[in-house]
Amino acid sequence: MRLVKVEAKDLNRGYKRTKLDVIIDEFIAMNTAVVKLDGWEETYSTAYGCAASVNVAIKRRGYKHLKVVVRDNVPYIIDTLLMEKEEK
Repeated sequence: MRLVKVEAKDLNRGYKRTKLDVIIDEFIAMNTAVVKLDGWEETYSTAYGCAASVNVAIKRRGYKHLKVVVRDNVPYIIDTLLMEKEEK
């Protein structure tokens, strides 16, 4: 294996929005603390696979206050900032 120098402009191809980005934007626009992801079975074989994919999309966008959990084989997205406000 060897290192080959390349220009940064050759590597940057831009970022294309995904369906998960749209879902995350819709969740933030709803301004609610918790939502259930319905219909995940159409794309993912397990709820944990769905949660992992959504979690990667959340991390990619830099949202540290969003979290994905699976309860009773159902994935949920949680906004921890809004959750704290609701508990007070």
